[in-house]
Amino acid sequence: QTQVGDKGQAYEGAAVQQDHAPEGDQDLVQESALEQRVRRHVFLSDTIPLSWSACGYLGFGLLAMCVIPRCYPAVRWYHVVVGALLAPLLSLPVSFGCGLTDWDVSSMFGKLAIFCFAAWVGLSSGGVIAGLAMSGVILSATSTSATLMQDFRTGFIVKCAPKAMFFSQLAGVAAGALIAPLTFTLFWSTGKVGD
Repeated sequence: QTQVGDKGQAYEGAAVQQDHAPEGDQDLVQESALEQRVRRHVFLSDTIPLSWSACGYLGFGLLAMCVIPRCYPAVRWYHVVVGALLAPLLSLPVSFGCGLTDWDVSSMFGKLAIFCFAAWVGLSSGGVIAGLAMSGVILSATSTSATLMQDFRTGFIVKCAPKAMFFSQLAGVAAGALIAPLTFTLFWSTGKVGD
């Protein structure tokens, strides 16, 4: 069965030759149609349920709505709601661009959030602090989406299911939360921290 590739050349269904390979390395960059199907099947078979994403985002959004105004009195609960609603919209172009180019532009949206929220709150009402606080919310959400896009791309390449990646990242976060304070305590016990 003969098919036509991206640039119009014909290839057999058993071996897919990638167009961007250098002249001498074309034998090293082959992937059969079966390998492509296996890769797609593994990546799409064990996905993260949408309910997990929705519940996690809603839960952390409510937590942020309660905690951020207590930490930064210039930020009101409705500022956090607007930031939580804007974050997914701003994350889409960041993750799309990062998936195509490996360029994370989330800092641009963070800077834009500083100006927007600071202008909304007003200088006399603590707009600078509110802008910086909400910039952190927008920046962390958009940056995380870009990082997640790179993780999913790597998972696709190495044939790893998204749910397995999710649980391994949870294990990494838990290990980091335990190891980092112990490491700090070890450094602090030397008595030379801050000298």
